[in-house]
Amino acid sequence: MKKLAANLAILALVLPSGAQVCPPGSPDDTAAIQSAVDLSPTVQFEARYYCVDARRGVRIPSERMLNLNGATVGILPGCTVNCKAFETVPGSAGVKLRGPGTIVGDLTPAPGFSIGFRGDSVSGLEIVDVTFRSWRYDGIWLGGNLGTHDAEIRNVTVEDFGRNGLSIVNGSGFTVDRFAGRRSTPATLLGAAVDVEGNPGDQVLDVTITNSLAEDVVIGFYMHAGHGRQGYGWKITNSVVRNFARYGVIFNSSAHGFILDNRLYAPTPNSPAVAVNEGALRALRHLQAYDKAAAFVPVGISVGATGAITANDVTLAGNRVEGTPRSAILAGVVHPRVFGNAWVSGSLATVAPSATIPATDGVQLYVP
Repeated sequence: MKKLAANLAILALVLPSGAQVCPPGSPDDTAAIQSAVDLSPTVQFEARYYCVDARRGVRIPSERMLNLNGATVGILPGCTVNCKAFETVPGSAGVKLRGPGTIVGDLTPAPGFSIGFRGDSVSGLEIVDVTFRSWRYDGIWLGGNLGTHDAEIRNVTVEDFGRNGLSIVNGSGFTVDRFAGRRSTPATLLGAAVDVEGNPGDQVLDVTITNSLAEDVVIGFYMHAGHGRQGYGWKITNSVVRNFARYGVIFNSSAHGFILDNRLYAPTPNSPAVAVNEGALRALRHLQAYDKAAAFVPVGISVGATGAITANDVTLAGNRVEGTPRSAILAGVVHPRVFGNAWVSGSLATVAPSATIPATDGVQLYVP
């Protein structure tokens, strides 16, 4: 077993709490980490701050376990295009990233993507007990030309993200358990704690989100065919969405889907929480960033179609929506099953049973 950075321990870089990038002149640990990852199946970090060059990132081949052991990995300043801290070698398998540990990015506006962990066509991926903070695009991105398959994301937190906490764009067999996505940054590109959305020609199958939290976001869980093909086997269960500016759950164009036993709390101008809840005020500021007059009324759960791709065989049961008169909307759904839900402040609206969605306010589903 190779002990990572035994020759770097004397550097002991300490950054102030909340720092987004390593200070100019910080030592570059990229080569040392990459060497350890290339040479050893198990890499043990030390409980200190490491700095990597996000223009290169650390590329992880097959059958590697990275144990952060309390480490924080930050990025050196200056990366503006295609930035990442870690990414898998395309086609790799058996990659594991384990905490506790924190991976910190940079929210400085720039044209290119910036991602904490990029899973490119990897199978058998595990990310457990890790916090991602201040990534301009996504904390975690999973996809690739071959798709990412059999991935487990457990007890992971993504905070202060610019696009999504977790993006899944191609592949199958995703388990997201005890995930927390907090504080999308206004005005964000999308602002979802979890975004399941196929790239052109791609498909996402068998996604389970359970025991998870979305808080102070534009959208809680965004599950959508996007530019890809119809999804299958998507599930959101026993999860909470709190202080969402536009939608708690969007669930479009999936066959055999389940939205079960979730709790959604929307801030609205009529919500008593607004006066005392900073998170609710943050969500309302998101609304102001998107709609100048903050006139959009949040929707708890929206199930529907993406163009001609309908949602088929979807079950909504045991959910509770509070704080908005637009508790749930069905538009472009075939064979829905809806029972045992509590629409506390509003009601269920069935807009259209087919794939045709009129482009009128309150009917058209949000497509960024």
